[in-house]
Amino acid sequence: RSMDTCIRRAELLNEDRARKEILPYDIVLTTPFDVRRHGCLNLYEQFERAQLGMKREYLEKAVELLRQMYPDYAVSVDEYLNGTLLYPCCMFIMKRKWFLAYCEWLFPMLFELEKQADGQWPQRTVGHVAERLLGVFVLEMKKREHCKTHVLQRCLVLDDMSAWQYIARMLKSEWINIKAHMPGRLLQMKHANQNDRISI
Repeated sequence: RSMDTCIRRAELLNEDRARKEILPYDIVLTTPFDVRRHGCLNLYEQFERAQLGMKREYLEKAVELLRQMYPDYAVSVDEYLNGTLLYPCCMFIMKRKWFLAYCEWLFPMLFELEKQADGQWPQRTVGHVAERLLGVFVLEMKKREHCKTHVLQRCLVLDDMSAWQYIARMLKSEWINIKAHMPGRLLQMKHANQNDRISI
């Protein structure tokens, strides 16, 4: 429950380990998440189910825009988004060369996408789209530039929350998502009785 204890246990501030895990690589990413664990066939389906209000058409609009602006990424975008491994959270460490290339590639797309959405999409939609585009960029750079990549485990630091409290919260969140995405069940959630709660 102590942040300092967590950091020490995970060796997050070990300089020797950091140099070994980071410096030899061009791009370091968080360990990919297999969307099949949540019953999704690919990243398109996961995008729609990950957050309430997200629609597949938002991601498809981004892909259409990407194809127009960067046609040479067409194969990589199809390969990544039709796959099952997601690099989540927009978490990465990049050497300056790759970071600048990533920004120059990503932000013109996002600004244009936001312009086309014209305030009609749910809040943070463009951010959720950007989260899926990171893997497209990395995949293309691996093919084209042979850049070296590495993955590291995500470390979630919980402040004043025990592991059991966190697990209970996550289970409750997953239960809500499952209920919300069942056809015809959203209205039933509003009138759910007390027996519909999860107890840990």
